[in-house]
Amino acid sequence: MFNRDAMSKHSKILFIDDDENIREIYGAALKEDNRLLDFAADGKEGFNKLAKNKYDVVITGIVMPKMSGLDMLEKMRKARIRQHKVVILTNHKLELGEEEMKALGVDGYYLKSDFTPDQLEKLVNRLIDEP
Repeated sequence: MFNRDAMSKHSKILFIDDDENIREIYGAALKEDNRLLDFAADGKEGFNKLAKNKYDVVITGIVMPKMSGLDMLEKMRKARIRQHKVVILTNHKLELGEEEMKALGVDGYYLKSDFTPDQLEKLVNRLIDEP
């Protein structure tokens, strides 16, 4: 049995991206004492972690080896794996409408070229504070 009060003090974030430099740069902005930060290098590794763990925020890229971010999100939907908040952070413009993003459980979509690590930190803080 777990202590819910002890668990609520730490938010859990999963950052999925195939570029190690991106994981390090954005990960550095997300590290705080009250956060547990986990990483995956592709959609397959991300899905395996999501199947075993519950995260407050999942941040994923799209174009990755083994399994794309969109394929991972679709697999999550089919397996009924729900996470609190999901954000897409990518270099690729997506042609997803609001309904498609909602169906995949996506709470936001951002281009890396337009979104700094500090902006991601602020977004994550806001998402964690939302019910």
